[in-house]
Amino acid sequence: MAQTHEDDLFRGSSMTFGEHLEELRKRLFRAAMWLALGVIVGLAFGQKVVNWIQTPLTQALKDYYRDIRLAQLRAEFDGTVPSDQDELLKGGYLSEPFYVEPSRVIGAVADAYPDQPKLSGLSTLRLSKADLPDAKQLAAALVAAAADTKPSPAQHIWKQLSPAEQAAAAAVSNAETPKPADVDRLAVALDRLLGRPDFYDQAAVAGVSLSEDGSKALAEPEKLSIDELHRRNWQALCFVWPDLIAKPHTDLVSITVWHKAADDQHVKLIATGTTDPFVIYVKVSLLVGFILVSPMIFRELWLFVAAGLYPHERRYVYTFLPFSIGLFLAGAMMAFFVAFPPVLKFLLSFNEFLGIAPEPRISEWLTFVLFLPLAFGIGFQLPLVMLFVHRLGLVSVHTYLVQWRVAVLVILVTATLLCPSPDLYSMLLMAGPMVVLYFGGIALCHYSAKRRPQALGGE
Repeated sequence: MAQTHEDDLFRGSSMTFGEHLEELRKRLFRAAMWLALGVIVGLAFGQKVVNWIQTPLTQALKDYYRDIRLAQLRAEFDGTVPSDQDELLKGGYLSEPFYVEPSRVIGAVADAYPDQPKLSGLSTLRLSKADLPDAKQLAAALVAAAADTKPSPAQHIWKQLSPAEQAAAAAVSNAETPKPADVDRLAVALDRLLGRPDFYDQAAVAGVSLSEDGSKALAEPEKLSIDELHRRNWQALCFVWPDLIAKPHTDLVSITVWHKAADDQHVKLIATGTTDPFVIYVKVSLLVGFILVSPMIFRELWLFVAAGLYPHERRYVYTFLPFSIGLFLAGAMMAFFVAFPPVLKFLLSFNEFLGIAPEPRISEWLTFVLFLPLAFGIGFQLPLVMLFVHRLGLVSVHTYLVQWRVAVLVILVTATLLCPSPDLYSMLLMAGPMVVLYFGGIALCHYSAKRRPQALGGE
């Protein structure tokens, strides 16, 4: 009767259990030495790799803020984005709306360019109809002050109006429904007085309660900028008629500021711990070292496996080794270049949905960027694991085919456990290729079974 390999399970190997443990220790020690050598080399490239592994997240953040700005522009311009701003956004620039005080900007420019007379004396603090809650009552108070025999702040204001402005005030006071043009004329008349240093003098405001700032404005008006003079005079005007003049305010104008997306603080990762940069540098160096010496580490692990195989089967180790390394690197590259962009876009969409500004920490991102490629690389070993189990005679090709539904379920559960981020995208991006690799493993087992010798002496 012919003798099969199953009847000769330990032939060609005299290794005891203790010797297997010693072999494992030796291979692990050599793998650790290779890893240490790789880490030493990785320390020289750690900084560049840290910058490189941030690329997927920083690009996702740039796209996130660009999409938000595009949505804002569409809302502002009725669904269309101006071509010039669209080109800047596509060219790697981001914009933010800022609010400035034009008068202060003009004042700063005027101070910087004193030889430009057109810049001096400009201000955006202006009275309008909105600043006169009850223009009719205000005009009536001015007209009444004109007939008052006792000097008062209201009478002082009336005397500084021109005849045409006094006529406009009288028209507003006498009309049952004041004309908007007359109200505007009254507002312009009062606005003209806001820029006059002699708008009030100490005698005119005697008996009027002013704040400390208002008193200072009256005492030293010549030392104030035109913008500040407007503000203080408006404040004094409010003290005369607190219910008829709106409180002084600052006019703000929105301007758009553009900057390179790479310089935006919102797209840069932050470190919240003092030791974070050092720990990150060490972890990245460890990652680089592992990748550099991964062929040697895989070789040591497969040589340990070879110690328990038949003598003629040990040659399969050298076939498995390059495939194992190739599948691991393919899985890691797929995670970095294929899985990261949609996963990050999916996760950041919740920031936009909930109105929460993203501020990713470098430590959290490093954990994600290290473990997801590692998980993909391990998951992509599935065909070789299937072939190895099949060669041990534990599972047949027929069993793999019949139990494919159970295998898919196990793959989904495994992908969920391996992924560092519990989101649907990363799980499906890992499980999908693993399902394909499962059926590829079945084909590999079927092909290997055809070429495997059935007996030492024939059947």
